[in-house]
Amino acid sequence: MPSGAARAALALAGAAVLAAVAFAACSRHGPRRPGEAHNPLELWNVVGVSLQLQHAPGAPSIRCNASVLHGAAEWVTVTWSGLGRGRYDDYIALFPAGADPAASAPIKYHWAARSPSHIKLGEGSLSFRVLNMRHDMRFALVRGGLQCPTIAAWSGVLAVAKPNLPMQGHLSLMGAPREVMVQWVTRDAGAAPTVRWGTSPDALAAAAHGDSLTYSRADMCGAPANASGWMEPGMLHGAVMGGLQPLTAYYYQYGDKELGWSEVESFVSPPATGPGASVTLLAVADLGQAEEDGSMGASEMLASKATTACLAAEVAAGAQLLVHNGDISYARGFGSLWDRFFDQLAPTVRRVPYMTAVGNHERDWPASGDRFPLDQPVFDSGGECGIPYYRRTRMPTSGGEDAHWYSFDFGPIHFVQYSTEHLFEPGSPQHAWLEADLAAVDRSITPWVILGGHRPMYLDSTWYGLRPDCDQFVASQLRESLEGLLERYQVDVTWHGHHHSYQRTCPTLNERCVADNADGSAAAPVHLVLGHSGAGLTPNVHFFRPHIFKRVLLRHGYVRVTANATHLTHAAHVAFWDRDGDGVLWPSDTYVGFRKLGFNVFISLLAVPVIHGTFSWWTQNSWVPDPRFRIRMGNIHRGKHGSDSETYDTEGRFVPQKFEEIFSKYDRGRKGGLSQSDIQDMIQGNRNIWDFTGWAAGWLEWNVSYYMAAKDTPHGRLLLKDDVRGIIDGTIFHNVARDVEAGRLRMRQLQGEMEPPGQRKRD
Repeated sequence: MPSGAARAALALAGAAVLAAVAFAACSRHGPRRPGEAHNPLELWNVVGVSLQLQHAPGAPSIRCNASVLHGAAEWVTVTWSGLGRGRYDDYIALFPAGADPAASAPIKYHWAARSPSHIKLGEGSLSFRVLNMRHDMRFALVRGGLQCPTIAAWSGVLAVAKPNLPMQGHLSLMGAPREVMVQWVTRDAGAAPTVRWGTSPDALAAAAHGDSLTYSRADMCGAPANASGWMEPGMLHGAVMGGLQPLTAYYYQYGDKELGWSEVESFVSPPATGPGASVTLLAVADLGQAEEDGSMGASEMLASKATTACLAAEVAAGAQLLVHNGDISYARGFGSLWDRFFDQLAPTVRRVPYMTAVGNHERDWPASGDRFPLDQPVFDSGGECGIPYYRRTRMPTSGGEDAHWYSFDFGPIHFVQYSTEHLFEPGSPQHAWLEADLAAVDRSITPWVILGGHRPMYLDSTWYGLRPDCDQFVASQLRESLEGLLERYQVDVTWHGHHHSYQRTCPTLNERCVADNADGSAAAPVHLVLGHSGAGLTPNVHFFRPHIFKRVLLRHGYVRVTANATHLTHAAHVAFWDRDGDGVLWPSDTYVGFRKLGFNVFISLLAVPVIHGTFSWWTQNSWVPDPRFRIRMGNIHRGKHGSDSETYDTEGRFVPQKFEEIFSKYDRGRKGGLSQSDIQDMIQGNRNIWDFTGWAAGWLEWNVSYYMAAKDTPHGRLLLKDDVRGIIDGTIFHNVARDVEAGRLRMRQLQGEMEPPGQRKRD
């Protein structure tokens, strides 16, 4: 008979074996590894879910401070207790109320350790922004991480009061002059989807009925789209506003008499087609979405929040169109992320048309009609196989639902949008359509032609390996099949994405730079990669940049395009302060930035030693100070000082509840902004008397912000709440600099010093 020590050893070994078996059971059919997942919901393992619900006094519990969601979205507070001690793999997850967690992924989740009291006491609270997704919802307290999740408690149901509230409104062009479609979502079909519009918000005299689409679980091609990621999409409505006059402000409203109506929105109609128009538009690819409340912490797309904020600011300043070339929402089979994406993009796409091209993460799935062979399958859509994309973003295609190619005119530009995920070789339907469309372009009407798709035909990438879909292999196929058409029909520019970077070539043909024509115009297409808009950046670029590339930036941003009859200009926008997008803020960058914001030479010079002397050492990758006092932008959170509002945590993440606390505490009288006295009270309230550096830095930051952005209001001069948010996400700097430059130009005009700008055909 074994001794006590031997029995203990055997028991320990048996426990280890059982633990290994349990982990294997959780992992065998589990989710992708973190490095393989493009959105955080892909990490949820339905196979490993278990329930450990207790109802005794003191047992784990969770509750929400609201029981009804009244509108499109609301902030709620979730509290929990009863765990004894918390763990770092505990989290709070939001589910549809009727969902089985062993079959359905959550809508989103928030790590419980973000609450300061969780680890020590096993209790805490977090704020969630809950979006109306047409279904009642409830929260779960979950332990065991994402691999082996255990439900410890459920909250009560959060009922959705208005499941048929018209949401996700967005505009698109229909390929016909003077027509704009509006699309939106409700739970039910209603009577007749309708859009009504007019030139006054109080007189929406014109009206048009539309139609409705949807899709079912059976329409999906595979998992997770038809399994753990499935969520009822509701009814996807569309109606067309016709007879629009060019460049006219219109107001519109969508819905129907049975289900109700949206708020009144506004937009400016597209310009007339032709060389007489001057247009400003925006271009992105690989955008994705991220949560405003800080949940879904594993997301690689947090930068999309800054990009979409910048896009909205650009539209407010006059941009007229948004083009998005593939990898739209990165839902990849998780239906709730489509709702999140259109909510995030709403301030832009309710005001300007939104035109898209299909990407691999919308379309590719084996045996579904994509271009990849069955013996070399591609699974990038997560089982969606293009159906949610097509029915949520209706484009003016003419060859059927899965023919994702079309063209449209916008002012002086003819856009040709095609699919790199379908056959494009000579002899394919798409190739024949491309040649016919390009041959029919009248350059006297649209002097510019832009070809847009997802996977690039030219890119700086070191991925030469795995077929059939590696970067350089597909690029070579695209060049072999399409470059002859580009040369024959004199395509000016191509816009692609896929590689998460910004890249621009010289005028290029057959992998060589082509000299400009005698008049300075380009003699071959310029190729742009626009994949830097939101998804995690792709660092696999060559150490020595290939000779045809004029610019390769691993920085998030977007592209602003201006065009008229003779000029087509692309401006890549990354961080305002980081002028060359290299991730390093030089003292000269700071000086130039302050001057652009309207500060005088003395203050701009003074800002350099204050900012760089404070932040440079903290942001270096070693303990050795930088003699040139550079600030490394990726490490800027290391320089976080004390005595501040805690709007950013120590890892550089935005904390929305702390932002709201600024105004709930110090915006006295609910003016919508902070007066100078409010700011001084806030600085004093946050001040640690012994933290001289922290409160001095806070005083400088807030007073500079007030000087730069405060506006006159009926309540006096205020730093408005929206402008404070713009300072935090960086969008306001571009707007202020643009206003300052416009003022300087007006002053020079008044002084008779304005001279005609230099002329170039393409930049």
